[in-house]
Amino acid sequence: MSQRQTNLENFFTLNPHHQGLSVQNPNENRQQARSSIIKEVRLPHHTKKLWQFAKGLLYFLAIKQSCSVEGILEVICKLISECRIIHSNDIDISVLRNFLTNNDNPEILGLFSKIASYALEVEFLFPEPIPILTKHSNGLVNLSYRQIRCLLALQFYCCFPKQETNLDLPKDYTYAKIFNKSHASQESQTSKIICALNYFRRQEFPEELYVAFIRKSIQQKLDWSTIDLPLTEVYSIADKYGTEDYRDKIMIDFANKYIGGGVLGSGTVQEEIMFHKHVQPIASVIFTEKLEDEETLFFKGTQRFNKTDGYKSSFKFVDDFNESLFLDDYGRNDCYISAIDANYYGGNESSQYLQDQIARELHKAYVGFSGDTYDMINRDVVSGRWGCGAFGGDENLKFIIQWLAASACQKELYFLLWDMNNPHELQQFINICKRYKVSQLFTSLLKARKNSNLFASIISLLSSLETS
Repeated sequence: MSQRQTNLENFFTLNPHHQGLSVQNPNENRQQARSSIIKEVRLPHHTKKLWQFAKGLLYFLAIKQSCSVEGILEVICKLISECRIIHSNDIDISVLRNFLTNNDNPEILGLFSKIASYALEVEFLFPEPIPILTKHSNGLVNLSYRQIRCLLALQFYCCFPKQETNLDLPKDYTYAKIFNKSHASQESQTSKIICALNYFRRQEFPEELYVAFIRKSIQQKLDWSTIDLPLTEVYSIADKYGTEDYRDKIMIDFANKYIGGGVLGSGTVQEEIMFHKHVQPIASVIFTEKLEDEETLFFKGTQRFNKTDGYKSSFKFVDDFNESLFLDDYGRNDCYISAIDANYYGGNESSQYLQDQIARELHKAYVGFSGDTYDMINRDVVSGRWGCGAFGGDENLKFIIQWLAASACQKELYFLLWDMNNPHELQQFINICKRYKVSQLFTSLLKARKNSNLFASIISLLSSLETS
């Protein structure tokens, strides 16, 4: 009998009282407008028939020193079919097949065996259920690195049951579509697989580490016309850095309403790339309902594991990424991501200048920039062309909205100029406007919002304030 098999059998049979670190939701005062019945994630072992089926398959892979390519593919196909993720007649995991065929060395195949053993830990790591972070609520899910590793392993092996139909969760919650042949770039899908494998390869923990997933909802709207705070400093950054390179700041995730967007599908834009660099945020799709207009999701404590390059179809894994960890008193890495979703204006770009649309985006940015109430560090914000590109946002309008939001929070804004059409005009605008107040810029924005030259129109309106 192999040492791995002996260890696993000891774990599953001789140590039945082993307790994983429980999911925590300790701050009842953070819960606002919550239902008296807490909605919970249905994990694989909560569905007896599924777990009886899946456990044997995963155990078969876990005790192998090195799995076979066909054995791995057969298990994943069976689990996809059993979980009804994809109709059995439509399962075509040729992307994964091609990857494994070209990488059938013992180290890679042994890693698949290790991932199966991580998935099997679910019975012991989750003595308490995971609460759903529901709409219109303030909630916290605090997970250990080991618990997140287990959830990601279950996602990787496509071993999650469907959740209750009344939950508004992301539709793609496993790696099934990444493995599946699609119209997306197979190179980018393969890179997502490599990002996951590199994460699992790195899973040796020197101590107990945690990540907090924090949903924040602020229903009360600000009266922007009365905020007499000064506009804060803006640092425009021309270098080709990503938001995730500014580890001491609130790093803005240009999110989808359904957290992660196409992270477990064909998407490879800012949010999906950020998630695959860190990997751990991918677990949040299991328990985060759609974000409403007044809400954001914070990730506190994630670690970056992967270096990638490219965007959309050119996205690719480059190398392992090592960073120094700076832990707080709760074992969380000093890394802070804020997920805020912009409105989609594709095909109806003119509507973004309506006052109610500006108000919506302002409040969304304000909630995301404000940070977690319980974070004791006043972090500045790093962002960029949020909601532009495929979402059809006007980059000048979106910059002004984010500057106003950062200033209302009294945080400096580090603004990435990636693909900005008019960086010199932007800098001139900042230099002229930075001596004004939030209320003055906001009022001028509302008056100038339909003007084709937004920056010039606002500068003219602000100048008239001094002569009137």
